[in-house]
Amino acid sequence: METLRVKIEQLEERIADGLEELLPLLSELQRMYRLASEEGELEYEERFIVKYDPKVHSRIFSEKTVELLKALAHGGFYSVSELARHLNRDVANVYRDVKTLEALGLVALVRRGKTVKPVLLAKRICLRYG
Repeated sequence: METLRVKIEQLEERIADGLEELLPLLSELQRMYRLASEEGELEYEERFIVKYDPKVHSRIFSEKTVELLKALAHGGFYSVSELARHLNRDVANVYRDVKTLEALGLVALVRRGKTVKPVLLAKRICLRYG
């Protein structure tokens, strides 16, 4: 549910920035969210296939980034600072890693007042060669 809510917020921001062609997708996601709210949990999955770029994607598989992804998958952190404390890492470095993951569509940063909450969007990352 949280992933779907974050996707809706992201679409609303993009539409406000002038991307009206995303309105049908927003309408469909809002319909799914309403149904899920009324009927219980909903499985929502998006699949993206991207061409591997070692300069960008190799950072996903570093030990620190994998640890960060695991932490996001298991815990609901209220802020990047809280995540950094949990990982025993510098906040600036964790924020940089989260921004990289956000650019790849794996994580969303949701602003709640002065707090920026990292939300894991990807449930699975698959590599396919060939």
